Amino acid sequence: MLQDDFFIEIIKHEHFNPRLIEWLSTDIRRKEVSPENYRAYITGLLISPHDIWLGAFRNQLSDAARDILLSFYTLGEWIDIIDLEPAFKSVHRHRASKYNKSTAAERFVTPCENSTVHFSLSAVVVRAI
Repeated sequence: MLQDDFFIEIIKHEHFNPRLIEWLSTDIRRKEVSPENYRAYITGLLISPHDIWLGAFRNQLSDAARDILLSFYTLGEWIDIIDLEPAFKSVHRHRASKYNKSTAAERFVTPCENSTVHFSLSAVVVRAI
């Protein structure tokens, strides 16, 4: 990463996020990619960071929090909470039925507490994980 100042390319890339460094530095990741292929691997992640966010999406969010993000994605970049809640309820019911999950006692705001989904006035803002 230090050769040819590659780390500067990483930091200046439009998709750079400190989460990338954390994710890349885990033992599992270092074992998955050989040292000679690491630069190409990192470049590929910067072009399409799907693998980084997929792990966080699948493993670090509750089902309800994932459903809020899916609802949010389908409705656009900025949306009023009043419009998001019915979409969430519909998505959450559908996915719970499809994947045999419970929707019991799910409050709309609960999945947003202590997660990457934060409420700001009457709009929802999704921050990078």
